[in-house]
Amino acid sequence: MYFGPKAPAGKEKNWLQTIKGKHWFTYMRFYGTTEAYFNKSWKMDDIKEMK
Repeated sequence: MYFGPKAPAGKEKNWLQTIKGKHWFTYMRFYGTTEAYFNKSWKMDDIKEMK
């Protein structure tokens, strides 16, 4: 996934637009959740930059 005001060339299908100079927040939707989600023993990692 790529996040930013402009899509990287050739990566448009894996890009989410953000607004330059504005903060943004991700929301995740989960399907088929297990007990670990509900009892909070599972925690999603932060989004990390990959190089």
